[in-house]
This record gives sequence, C-alpha cells and structure tokens, in this order.
Amino acid sequence: MNTITHTNSISDTFSRSMVAMTSPETRELLHLGREQGWNCNLLGQAPFPEEPVRVHDWLIVPAHLDSSNIPDKALQRVRSIYANGLRPKGFVVVHEAPKLLAAPGEPQAGNLRMSIINPQVRSALRFTSLVVAGGAAVVTAISGLAILALAGLTFAALLLVPTALVMGVTILDPILIAVTEDGYWIEIDRWAA
Repeated sequence: MNTITHTNSISDTFSRSMVAMTSPETRELLHLGREQGWNCNLLGQAPFPEEPVRVHDWLIVPAHLDSSNIPDKALQRVRSIYANGLRPKGFVVVHEAPKLLAAPGEPQAGNLRMSIINPQVRSALRFTSLVVAGGAAVVTAISGLAILALAGLTFAALLLVPTALVMGVTILDPILIAVTEDGYWIEIDRWAA
C-alpha cells in the first residue's frame, strides 16, 4: 500500500473519530475547511499556549507573537473563518526547530576560548594541530581521486531523489493551526518557509 495514502487514511479515520467528540464550533470549522477544499486535519486536543513552547523538534508559537511572514493564502483562510462567524480561541504557527538551534530568547552557543590555557600547553596544541593538518593534507592529496569519485557518485545519487520526496520535506514547515475554544487543534494551512 502507498505509504502516503495509508497515512492519510489513518489520519482521516482518527479525525472522524475525534470529530464526534468535539463542539459544534469545531465541527463547523472542519466542515468549512473541507467545503473550501483546504486540507484541514484535526490534530488533537491541547490547551492554547500563552508563549512559545518547544515540543521535541517543533517550536509552537502563538500567531500574535510570531514574527515570520504568513502567506496571503493562509491569511485569506483566516479571513474566511471569521467571515463565516467562527471565532477560534486563537491561532498558532508551528515551526520545525531542530535542537541544534537556540530557541528564541536563548543565547547561541559561544566559541571556545583558550585564554585560560597555559601558554606552553597552547603552543603544544598549535604544533599538534599543524601536524594533524599536514597529515590530513597528505592523505587528501593521495586519495584525492577517490574522494572526487565518491563526491561525484554522491551528487548523482542526490539528483536521483524523487522530486516529490523533496517537495514533501519542504512543505512541513511552518503550519498554521486554529485552536478552538474546546482546545482542539485544526490545521489550516502549511507552506514552505
């Protein structure tokens, strides 16, 4: 079975079973999205965050605190929601945020400082680094053709990656989500950053 189709059918089954437990406002919002042809998904239930929150590799930011650009298509969907008399508790923008990046408000990792190291040790470290660098240069020169061949094969392999897979990765970030009064999270739109 096609993995994407299987994932969508699991998501649809989950969404249908959750919709039965939701408020009329949540059902109306899902109905509006499907009626408009949006890919609205009921993601689950959780409280509305008052400030940015990191969950694994995702940064969840209340939309009014988010400084990223939201595309016109997503803003039009928000206008449509309000034009139809629906009033979610709020909107959040979810960004992919690998843990190697500092979260907003956290300092970036600084450079390693060697000022407290003894001058003789520092001199020995510099000499050792020069020896290692020289050795690396010799190894690189000797195996240069092998490295170039490997790089060429790697580049060719990257060109063979299906475009659909690459497109699927780019559309994961960010996601605009409406949070209803009863705490259900509904995907409104996603776009490539």
